Amino acid sequence: MVATENSADLPMRESPQAEDVPSEVLASQSTSLVQRLLPWVVSISIVGWLLWPYRVPEQRALLANAFSRADPWVVPICFAWAIVIWLTDSFATARTLQRWGTKIGLGETCLIRGATVLFDAINPALGQAVLTLVVYRRGTPLGQAFLLVTLMNLIFIVHIAVISGAGLLTGAAPEAGLMTWVVGIALSSTALYLAIVALRPAALAQKPTLRWLMDAGLSGHAWAFLYRLPNMAALIAAQVFVMRCFNIDVPWGVSLLYLPALMFIVGMPISVQGLGPGQMASVSFFSAYTPGDAATAEATILACGFATAALTTLSAIIIGLCCLTTRTGRESVAAVRSARRR
Repeated sequence: MVATENSADLPMRESPQAEDVPSEVLASQSTSLVQRLLPWVVSISIVGWLLWPYRVPEQRALLANAFSRADPWVVPICFAWAIVIWLTDSFATARTLQRWGTKIGLGETCLIRGATVLFDAINPALGQAVLTLVVYRRGTPLGQAFLLVTLMNLIFIVHIAVISGAGLLTGAAPEAGLMTWVVGIALSSTALYLAIVALRPAALAQKPTLRWLMDAGLSGHAWAFLYRLPNMAALIAAQVFVMRCFNIDVPWGVSLLYLPALMFIVGMPISVQGLGPGQMASVSFFSAYTPGDAATAEATILACGFATAALTTLSAIIIGLCCLTTRTGRESVAAVRSARRR
């Protein structure tokens, strides 16, 4: 049964003691100065390398023209898709949590995900750690909260492999080359993981995390996959429409192949919001589908990438600040601050 309780009707746990928190969650919260600075160093270094050619006036004019030629609808389109992505992500999160017993409604999950998206804007891994603590505060045992977030991350990776595989099967990108091998390895790894879940080998079942994932079964994974599907469709569609605002006309088959890989790169906690690695990958993936010579195509893709990163971050901040005006949103942030003080 779908839970519909409001946050005021559910008991709130006290902030977890350090010894109650899984080591993985504490590790994600207690990062060293080097770990905190590394994503900024990576982003600044790669962005600087990408923009270095544009110190020349002629090259800088290409980049400026790429921004000026963008369809002005790109701004409202980005904001509209940000709302759709937020809502579909909240739906997937709520339904997954409800299936494993967390008493939480869709409206409450929207407010929690909206508040925690502020942490995602800093570092996706931090956002996931925050979500784990918030789910614990809603009455779910902390160990299970950690495993539920782990399951949702695994399902995201399975989606990336499956959607990229579908794009590969369309034959829309015969020049894929290395991507063919990457997607093949990803699909093979996914098949191996699902086989382990189904067969439950005794040696692996002794590990608590793997045992819980095996107990979820293929049916549990299938439901989590279906809950996340609208969100993945929204993420891919949003990127296709934004690129078309910059006259980057990528066929849908190519989008299915490359965009999941791009989302994976952007989501890796090695940079700030994927800034730098995301633009570098985009130039490699989409130059062939951008009009003009090589220099013009690269300037167009970089303009699209930087504009998208800026508008996406601004959208996340606006959604997060709106959610923080509610009690549920403020409690989500308070849970993390209390845990960090412990």
